[in-house]
Amino acid sequence: MGRKVEETMLAVVVNQARVLGLRQVSAVYVPTAKNKPTLDFFKRSGFAYDEAANTFTWATNDLYPVPDGITLEAARLENIS
Repeated sequence: MGRKVEETMLAVVVNQARVLGLRQVSAVYVPTAKNKPTLDFFKRSGFAYDEAANTFTWATNDLYPVPDGITLEAARLENIS
């Protein structure tokens, strides 16, 4: 963590969810002895946190911000079967 890879991936996921017509993106946090950095990251991410359900949610009507200094290029996703 620290190179903005995680934030960039969230921006990609939220954008792809928008393209697919989904209204939200959710992540379920699974508490383990080694997973605290994930909890800390999502708490800083801007995703809404439902502590009782250990779930983080982002409404796709809002774009997730791409970190400064990162440029994304669109790639065509092929159906792999």
